[in-house]
Amino acid sequence: EGSEFAVSGATRPDGGALMLAFMITRDRLSYARRCSTALMRAGLEVVVVDHGSTYPPMVRWLEWMGRYSTTTVVRMPNQHPRDLWGAGNVLERHVPVGERFVVSDCDVVPDPDCPAGWVAHLGALLDRLPSAKKAGLGLRTDNLPRHFAGRDRVIEWESQYQAVTDGGKLNYMPGDGAATVADVDTTLAMYRGLEPFALGPSLRTRLPYRALHLPWYENTAQPTDEQAYYAAHAEHGHWRAPDGYIDRHNLGGNHEVP
Repeated sequence: EGSEFAVSGATRPDGGALMLAFMITRDRLSYARRCSTALMRAGLEVVVVDHGSTYPPMVRWLEWMGRYSTTTVVRMPNQHPRDLWGAGNVLERHVPVGERFVVSDCDVVPDPDCPAGWVAHLGALLDRLPSAKKAGLGLRTDNLPRHFAGRDRVIEWESQYQAVTDGGKLNYMPGDGAATVADVDTTLAMYRGLEPFALGPSLRTRLPYRALHLPWYENTAQPTDEQAYYAAHAEHGHWRAPDGYIDRHNLGGNHEVP
């Protein structure tokens, strides 16, 4: 069973509670640091949901965050990110009925050129399209390095989620050039409320509101010690076989490049 160090309760200047942001982690310390910092700087209250990390520096960081920071840390067995939406699980225990919230894998961060008001922008998109379940930052692919072995495959795959004018295959949202209607998995996104997980209908933002998917910038031939440890200790679920997990949940195949 999971355990929690609950050190939270941050508030806005007007006294209201901050929007919750759930960051999903497993052994990716450098990414978790970057993502959690970005979420906090955006004015969100971060809940770190760790899926059984064993990388010693990551374990130490989680212990420190849980004991000495204003962050809630939830320690769980290794699971698929979508298990956040399971009955009695993390989201159900933390998110008030009717409240919006943010979820992100730890390996996604806003692009350096993304405007600081990206949280408000996602909220405004949900206001303008009530049928959308969530609105997420579009993933940047125009600057992927050639030392990442999956570069060409990622660029081709992601084009189905990008507007034609951005080099993709989609038309942007009618009457509003700010987003495309495209599936969003557990990359950085704001959710309208607590309901069963679905890939869509969802919105993906266009320039300048974009995010970086950090594994796409790794040097495949020269992994860091952390990257090598992560690859060697992935166990099951999304971290090892995303296609099998998605099929088990009847979502019709893989909708995003792992």
